[in-house]
Amino acid sequence: AGGGAGGASWGFEQGCSLAPMGALASTSDDPLLPSADASSVEWATAFPITDFPPLPPRGEGYHSEPWTGVLLVGIISMALVGITSSTSQWIEEPTVRIVTVILIWTWAALAAFSTFYIIFVNSGQIRRTESTCYPIPEEVAQRLRTSAGMEGLTNINAADGQSSYCVRCLVWRPTNKSEGAPSHHCGICQRCVVGFDHHCGVFGRCIVDANMPCFGMNIAMLVLGLMTTMASIILSSSPDAGTLEPLDSVAVVTSAPFMQTTTAQAVAAILT
Repeated sequence: AGGGAGGASWGFEQGCSLAPMGALASTSDDPLLPSADASSVEWATAFPITDFPPLPPRGEGYHSEPWTGVLLVGIISMALVGITSSTSQWIEEPTVRIVTVILIWTWAALAAFSTFYIIFVNSGQIRRTESTCYPIPEEVAQRLRTSAGMEGLTNINAADGQSSYCVRCLVWRPTNKSEGAPSHHCGICQRCVVGFDHHCGVFGRCIVDANMPCFGMNIAMLVLGLMTTMASIILSSSPDAGTLEPLDSVAVVTSAPFMQTTTAQAVAAILT
């Protein structure tokens, strides 16, 4: 179990304790309830996590919002890859041509990975474990014992001020910024997360400390992708690109013998 006010170690998905034992404001007089400083084993015997009420259902937008991010990243990536691959064919230097194509595909792959991570990895979510659920505050324990709902209850702060108990997720969350807070119960994800920054309506997930690098990477990949595409366009249209200018191309084509014959025949056909 975790430590007291002197400096608890918060581990949100590794099983470290989130609830400083003995940190509750009071102990229960109900003989059917474990004491506030009882071990996790005692609490798990009295209130198995498997008997807890189900977690709140996901909010509106949890399943639909990610499609915006998937489509946005997918369309932009395909457009930039297509334009760069097409224009790079006219770059005279083979090495530059190959590097340009490799770079644009790399940026697209990293953007796809970042999007996948943000959407499918529940970063920062505080899961129900013995270390995060126990000890249970008396008010919550009483309702669990009688199978009553949690309506009307607000989150319960520990006496040491370092954690609070979410009455919707039934887990302890840190409140000390130095220990990974701020914690937040997202109204759309309907889960408690730690290191909360904001809920992203594009990707439909909470952006927290754990997935912030992926969020930043998506933005960086967009910038790098645009720069790579612009470089490919500029290099492919330079005088050294080995391509004919539009007017030169017309002159070469129209000066070909077969074009002259075809033109003469066409004029004769019109006059006759």
